[in-house]
Amino acid sequence: MQLYIVYTVLSFTVLLSSILALHFVLSFTDTLDTLILPDSPKALNDLKKVFCPPMRSMQLLVFSFDLILAFYYMFQWPLLDGLKKRFPFFSSDLKTIEKADCSNLLLMIVFYLLSKGMALTICFVTIGKAIDNIHTVSTDYGVDVGNQAAIAKLNDQVKTLNSAFAFDMTLLVLMIGNFILNGCTMTKPMRTFAAKTEVDVQ
Repeated sequence: MQLYIVYTVLSFTVLLSSILALHFVLSFTDTLDTLILPDSPKALNDLKKVFCPPMRSMQLLVFSFDLILAFYYMFQWPLLDGLKKRFPFFSSDLKTIEKADCSNLLLMIVFYLLSKGMALTICFVTIGKAIDNIHTVSTDYGVDVGNQAAIAKLNDQVKTLNSAFAFDMTLLVLMIGNFILNGCTMTKPMRTFAAKTEVDVQ
């Protein structure tokens, strides 16, 4: 099987997990924006002003990263060679992709870790801290009768955050799997046949 097919399937699996993680994070932040404790209006300040902004922005960064990567691997398919030849920017992609060396693999891993890896780490930390804060708010302010309905709705969001955390963990596992796959296939080209334009010229 051609490697570009394997990488495309993997990248779209990652993209699906990223979409689901983003969905749960945005669902939580949107719900929290409309949630107020009537008897303790400032009780949710840490959640709204400290944890939600980086959680939302980093999850969007992870999604953008995965989306770009999925489109990159999709552009390696031979079906798009005719389209790519019309754009000079993609002219280098029309040639058979060369085998990667160890330095390229290390650079790729470093790039992943400094971008997506750091973003996922921030997501893990903010989601974990948000769950702890929800438990604290529930314990401290749940005794007030006026807050009980809002507290119940807030506690329901723990499941949403746990789902986001699970899909982020899936993204981390898939990222490590991608490193292993790249290492195992380092000596193999992504495509073992020339692009259509090259064949036509020959």
